[in-house]
Amino acid sequence: MRSAYIQCVGGASGDMILGALLDSGVSLDELNTELAKLKVDGYSLTQQKAQRGGLDGTHLVVELHNGGNHKRNFSDFMSIVEASDLSEKVIKRSCAVFRRMAEAESAVHGTPADETHLHELGTVDTLVDVVGGVVGLELLGIERLYCSPFPSGSGIVNTEHGVMPVPAPATAALFAMARAP
Repeated sequence: MRSAYIQCVGGASGDMILGALLDSGVSLDELNTELAKLKVDGYSLTQQKAQRGGLDGTHLVVELHNGGNHKRNFSDFMSIVEASDLSEKVIKRSCAVFRRMAEAESAVHGTPADETHLHELGTVDTLVDVVGGVVGLELLGIERLYCSPFPSGSGIVNTEHGVMPVPAPATAALFAMARAP
Protein backbone atom coordinates (compact mmCIF):
# COMPACT_ATOMS: atom_id res chain seq x y z
CA MET A 1 0.00 0.00 0.00
CA ARG A 2 1.43 3.37 -1.03
CA SER A 3 1.08 6.21 1.49
CA ALA A 4 1.77 9.94 1.47
CA TYR A 5 2.32 12.54 4.17
CA ILE A 6 1.46 16.24 3.95
CA GLN A 7 3.40 18.63 6.16
CA CYS A 8 0.78 21.35 6.67
CA VAL A 9 3.03 24.23 7.68
CA GLY A 10 0.79 26.84 6.09
CA GLY A 11 -2.53 25.02 5.88
CA ALA A 12 -3.87 23.05 2.94
CA SER A 13 -5.86 24.91 0.29
CA GLY A 14 -7.04 23.09 -2.81
CA ASP A 15 -4.52 24.95 -4.96
CA MET A 16 -1.73 24.04 -2.53
CA ILE A 17 -2.67 20.35 -2.58
CA LEU A 18 -2.90 20.33 -6.38
CA GLY A 19 0.50 22.05 -6.65
CA ALA A 20 2.03 19.47 -4.30
CA LEU A 21 0.57 16.65 -6.40
CA LEU A 22 2.15 18.16 -9.52
CA ASP A 23 5.48 18.37 -7.67
CA SER A 24 5.04 14.70 -6.70
CA GLY A 25 4.77 13.50 -10.29
CA VAL A 26 1.26 14.17 -11.60
CA SER A 27 1.42 16.02 -14.91
CA LEU A 28 -0.88 18.92 -15.68
CA ASP A 29 -1.94 17.08 -18.84
CA GLU A 30 -2.97 14.00 -16.81
CA LEU A 31 -4.89 16.18 -14.38
CA ASN A 32 -6.67 18.05 -17.18
CA THR A 33 -7.54 14.77 -18.93
CA GLU A 34 -9.13 13.33 -15.80
CA LEU A 35 -10.95 16.55 -14.84
CA ALA A 36 -12.42 16.75 -18.37
CA LYS A 37 -14.39 13.63 -17.40
CA LEU A 38 -16.50 15.90 -15.16
CA LYS A 39 -17.99 17.42 -18.32
CA VAL A 40 -17.87 20.90 -16.79
CA ASP A 41 -16.36 23.98 -18.33
CA GLY A 42 -15.73 27.51 -17.10
CA TYR A 43 -12.21 26.99 -15.80
CA SER A 44 -8.63 26.44 -16.86
CA LEU A 45 -5.57 25.34 -14.93
CA THR A 46 -2.19 27.04 -15.03
CA GLN A 47 0.93 26.15 -13.16
CA GLN A 48 3.92 28.26 -12.30
CA LYS A 49 6.95 27.92 -10.12
CA ALA A 50 6.67 29.81 -6.85
CA GLN A 51 8.65 30.40 -3.70
CA ARG A 52 7.15 30.79 -0.24
CA GLY A 53 9.25 31.12 2.89
CA GLY A 54 12.38 30.12 1.01
CA LEU A 55 10.85 26.92 -0.36
CA ASP A 56 10.31 26.28 -4.07
CA GLY A 57 7.20 24.57 -5.36
CA THR A 58 4.47 24.59 -7.96
CA HIS A 59 1.60 27.04 -7.67
CA LEU A 60 -1.44 25.72 -9.49
CA VAL A 61 -4.16 28.26 -10.21
CA VAL A 62 -7.76 27.45 -11.12
CA GLU A 63 -8.82 30.34 -13.35
CA LEU A 64 -12.58 30.83 -13.69
CA HIS A 65 -14.20 32.12 -16.89
CA ASN A 66 -17.32 31.64 -19.05
CA GLY A 67 -19.72 30.88 -16.21
CA GLY A 68 -17.19 29.28 -13.87
CA ASN A 69 -18.45 31.62 -11.14
CA HIS A 70 -21.95 30.11 -11.38
CA LYS A 71 -22.93 29.18 -7.81
CA ARG A 72 -23.63 25.55 -6.99
CA ASN A 73 -24.35 23.61 -3.82
CA PHE A 74 -22.89 20.34 -2.56
CA SER A 75 -25.62 18.20 -4.09
CA ASP A 76 -24.87 19.85 -7.47
CA PHE A 77 -21.19 18.97 -7.06
CA MET A 78 -21.99 15.36 -6.14
CA SER A 79 -24.41 15.02 -9.09
CA ILE A 80 -21.70 16.25 -11.46
CA VAL A 81 -19.18 13.81 -10.02
CA GLU A 82 -21.62 10.87 -10.05
CA ALA A 83 -22.53 11.57 -13.70
CA SER A 84 -18.87 11.73 -14.74
CA ASP A 85 -16.65 9.15 -16.41
CA LEU A 86 -14.19 9.18 -13.50
CA SER A 87 -13.18 5.92 -11.81
CA GLU A 88 -15.54 4.54 -9.17
CA LYS A 89 -12.89 5.13 -6.49
CA VAL A 90 -12.52 8.81 -7.43
CA ILE A 91 -16.29 9.25 -7.52
CA LYS A 92 -16.73 7.61 -4.10
CA ARG A 93 -13.89 9.53 -2.44
CA SER A 94 -14.81 12.88 -3.99
CA CYS A 95 -18.43 12.54 -2.89
CA ALA A 96 -17.25 11.60 0.62
CA VAL A 97 -15.26 14.86 0.78
CA PHE A 98 -18.26 16.87 -0.41
CA ARG A 99 -20.54 15.14 2.12
CA ARG A 100 -18.14 15.99 4.95
CA MET A 101 -17.91 19.61 3.81
CA ALA A 102 -21.72 19.78 3.54
CA GLU A 103 -22.09 18.42 7.09
CA ALA A 104 -19.73 21.08 8.43
CA GLU A 105 -21.43 23.94 6.54
CA SER A 106 -24.86 22.63 7.55
CA ALA A 107 -23.88 22.52 11.21
CA VAL A 108 -22.51 26.06 11.13
CA HIS A 109 -25.49 27.52 9.25
CA GLY A 110 -28.13 25.47 11.06
CA THR A 111 -29.72 24.42 7.77
CA PRO A 112 -30.08 21.08 6.00
CA ALA A 113 -27.01 20.32 3.88
CA ASP A 114 -28.92 20.53 0.60
CA GLU A 115 -30.27 23.97 1.52
CA THR A 116 -26.98 25.45 2.70
CA HIS A 117 -25.98 28.35 0.49
CA LEU A 118 -22.33 28.29 -0.44
CA HIS A 119 -20.47 31.53 -0.82
CA GLU A 120 -16.73 31.16 -1.40
CA LEU A 121 -17.11 27.39 -1.94
CA GLY A 122 -19.92 27.51 -4.50
CA THR A 123 -17.96 27.83 -7.76
CA VAL A 124 -16.36 25.28 -10.07
CA ASP A 125 -13.05 26.08 -8.31
CA THR A 126 -14.18 23.95 -5.34
CA LEU A 127 -15.21 21.11 -7.67
CA VAL A 128 -11.81 21.18 -9.36
CA ASP A 129 -9.89 21.45 -6.07
CA VAL A 130 -11.65 18.48 -4.45
CA VAL A 131 -11.88 16.17 -7.44
CA GLY A 132 -8.44 17.18 -8.69
CA GLY A 133 -6.94 16.30 -5.32
CA VAL A 134 -8.60 12.89 -5.28
CA VAL A 135 -7.63 12.27 -8.92
CA GLY A 136 -4.01 13.23 -8.21
CA LEU A 137 -3.80 10.78 -5.31
CA GLU A 138 -5.19 8.04 -7.55
CA LEU A 139 -2.74 8.86 -10.36
CA LEU A 140 0.12 8.53 -7.87
CA GLY A 141 -1.28 5.28 -6.47
CA ILE A 142 -1.73 6.75 -2.98
CA GLU A 143 -4.05 4.61 -0.85
CA ARG A 144 -3.50 6.28 2.54
CA LEU A 145 -2.93 9.94 3.24
CA TYR A 146 -1.52 11.33 6.48
CA CYS A 147 -0.86 14.89 7.51
CA SER A 148 0.65 16.90 10.30
CA PRO A 149 -1.60 18.89 12.61
CA PHE A 150 -3.08 21.88 10.83
CA PRO A 151 -1.98 25.33 11.89
CA SER A 152 -5.27 26.89 12.97
CA GLY A 153 -4.17 30.50 12.87
CA SER A 154 -5.93 33.30 14.63
CA GLY A 155 -7.43 36.69 13.97
CA ILE A 156 -10.14 37.55 11.48
CA VAL A 157 -10.81 37.28 7.76
CA ASN A 158 -13.25 39.08 5.47
CA THR A 159 -15.72 36.75 3.73
CA GLU A 160 -19.03 37.05 1.88
CA HIS A 161 -20.63 36.51 5.31
CA GLY A 162 -18.66 39.45 6.69
CA VAL A 163 -15.82 39.39 9.19
CA MET A 164 -15.18 35.86 10.52
CA PRO A 165 -12.77 34.40 13.07
CA VAL A 166 -9.79 32.30 11.98
CA PRO A 167 -10.24 29.40 11.71
CA ALA A 168 -13.60 30.03 10.07
CA PRO A 169 -16.54 28.23 11.74
CA ALA A 170 -16.89 25.59 9.00
CA THR A 171 -13.15 24.89 9.14
CA ALA A 172 -13.35 24.53 12.91
CA ALA A 173 -16.30 22.15 12.42
CA LEU A 174 -14.25 20.05 9.98
CA PHE A 175 -11.40 19.88 12.51
CA ALA A 176 -13.84 18.73 15.19
CA MET A 177 -15.48 16.13 12.92
CA ALA A 178 -12.07 14.68 12.09
CA ARG A 179 -10.91 14.86 15.70
CA ALA A 180 -7.91 16.75 14.32
CA PRO A 181 -5.40 18.17 16.78
